Amino acid sequence: HKEKNYKAAWECFDGHAKLGHKFAKYWKGYYLMSGYHVKKNSSEALRYFKMAADEGVPDAQLRYAFLLLEQEDYDVETVISYITQAADEGNATALYNLGDIYLHGKLGRAMDKDKAIELIKLAALKKQPKAMEALTRLSVVT
Repeated sequence: HKEKNYKAAWECFDGHAKLGHKFAKYWKGYYLMSGYHVKKNSSEALRYFKMAADEGVPDAQLRYAFLLLEQEDYDVETVISYITQAADEGNATALYNLGDIYLHGKLGRAMDKDKAIELIKLAALKKQPKAMEALTRLSVVT
């Protein structure tokens, strides 16, 4: 993938996903979502992200949650659960997004500035750009 040889990468991910490899399932979902070498297919991407997410792949947990948000009738608790799982595994983008949810009271969550800042600080420590910007905007010293 890094070398942009998407055909070879797709064949590798597809083959290994069929063998049950959780990271290959994530990457297969990513290719289906992005349209690398294959036609974009959000519903199949969602399915592969869920498989990998349920096997503990933090990037898949986050992507699954984000794709759920694009669905017409998503379950908020499921979205929060998967973002939280990814954040609990230290995924910087998940930490930032969960913090943002609490900071602004999104997705039916009560605003909790202390919890939000704690999560955003953790994301900023991992050099997450939006988290670093948010702390500056909020005048929070790390």
